[in-house]
Amino acid sequence: DKKGAASTSLEQARRDIARKIVARERGTQWLTEAEKALAMPAGPEKAAKINTLVNEAGLKWESTGSFDAGSQMIPKIGNVEGLTAAAFALSKDQPYPTQLFRNGPKGYVIRFKNVTEDKGQAKPDEAAEQISRSRAQDALSSWEKKLAEKARIHRNLDLVAEQ
Repeated sequence: DKKGAASTSLEQARRDIARKIVARERGTQWLTEAEKALAMPAGPEKAAKINTLVNEAGLKWESTGSFDAGSQMIPKIGNVEGLTAAAFALSKDQPYPTQLFRNGPKGYVIRFKNVTEDKGQAKPDEAAEQISRSRAQDALSSWEKKLAEKARIHRNLDLVAEQ
């Protein structure tokens, strides 16, 4: 996007810079307060404090969508070290973790929503297909290993020199 040149008065520039500094300081202060609230013992006081902080900051709780315990990437958040394990350690009795999770300049407060178990167990024909694929992969690996043992590698120096 191209924008034409514009001049700003010194007073306007001061106000803009002051707003940015205040916003940054408020953000840092909010993150510090959130970390303190998360460090509190589990209970209604902790939940009330966290919800108050969220509401005062004009934030809202957002659902990430489903993910499993082995997920590295969490929908809408990304890859944040320790977040998946912390999320699966939460429960109705302990809905908040003990720490704030950071991903670059962003901080995430998570809370327990629910746990659903995958009830879609493999059907018999799917199980047979999985076994068949596994056996085929084993056979291929075995064949490749035998070929590698019998193989002789010759270097064609003429081809190497051309490249």
